[in-house]
Amino acid sequence: MQGSIRKGAQDIFRNHLKHVADGFIKAWVELWQEEEFPYDPAGSQGKKIGKLELYDYMKDVPKRFDRILRSWYFIQWRVRSSSRQ
Repeated sequence: MQGSIRKGAQDIFRNHLKHVADGFIKAWVELWQEEEFPYDPAGSQGKKIGKLELYDYMKDVPKRFDRILRSWYFIQWRVRSSSRQ
């Protein structure tokens, strides 16, 4: 029983992460019920109310993911390059 709950939670998390990472923010927002938004993000201008506010807050997240990944790959390249010298 606990294993199936854990697998279900992992599947839900994976589904949410895939939507956000792939840039499907509108589809991600539609996964939520109006009254069950996950959080009041730290540093934001307060609780997000309604799907439109949540979308406005999240719409640029894929661009941030892309910048983080590019930085990560650059760092890895630099580390590998410096270790060969």
